[in-house]
Amino acid sequence: AAVITIILLLMGVMALIIALALMTSVQGALRARIVRATAHVIVFPHDFTFDRVKAERQRVMVPGVAGAAPAIVGPALLQAGHGQAQFAMLKGIDPALEPTVTDLRTAMVTGSVEALTDHPENPRDRVLLGVDIASALGVQVGDVVDVFTPELTSTPSGLFPKRRPLEVVGTFRFVFYEVDTQYAMVSLRSAGELLGRDGPDMLQLRVNRLDDAVAIRRQLEQTLGADQVTDWTQLNKSLYSALWLEKLAITLTIGLIVVVAALNIVASLILL
Repeated sequence: AAVITIILLLMGVMALIIALALMTSVQGALRARIVRATAHVIVFPHDFTFDRVKAERQRVMVPGVAGAAPAIVGPALLQAGHGQAQFAMLKGIDPALEPTVTDLRTAMVTGSVEALTDHPENPRDRVLLGVDIASALGVQVGDVVDVFTPELTSTPSGLFPKRRPLEVVGTFRFVFYEVDTQYAMVSLRSAGELLGRDGPDMLQLRVNRLDDAVAIRRQLEQTLGADQVTDWTQLNKSLYSALWLEKLAITLTIGLIVVVAALNIVASLILL
């Protein structure tokens, strides 16, 4: 009986170690995917207009910051032909600066980031789609999708959501569900016109060392104000809290198995 109890104890300890290792691995993989698709630190300057982008970028380039890029984000609906409309988060980016704060260039499956660059000789608006939303719409590079935004436009028949055709010039895969299934990226100019913005919503920052993101956020808070700066740990706090609770629950459950096995060993020794 003592031998069986010792075997059970060893199995319980092994299960606890494996479970903790798996949960730690899941957290690490999830963190890697999040920071590939999103900025490490986000700044929300007051009265941020398009002509102040350069000045605001210089303002936030403190030691430890590797890149800064403006962005506009807002809800939209995408529709291809007469198919079913798909909800999307429309993100306006600067094609030259976005790859300095996210891994968009390496995430491209078809097309290129540079295809979003505005050209006077070809004024058509362009869009990059996540692979999953492109699949749901049934479109590929060269196709056209219609975008509808909450910004209203006046017509002889009344007020209607703003609508504009977008040429699909590429698809991307970050292997991050929220981004691949919902995000559609356009130029800053297109996003400003479609969402009725006079300037970018935010500045996205990438830091040289991910572990320094919190310290850099606190440093920027001292000069810009706490209400204007956030970092990736705050944006994903609820997700990591859920993972921590799951890890704690697994630890407690398997820990009880180990405790029971240990008590059986003690009981066996007492009986001997």
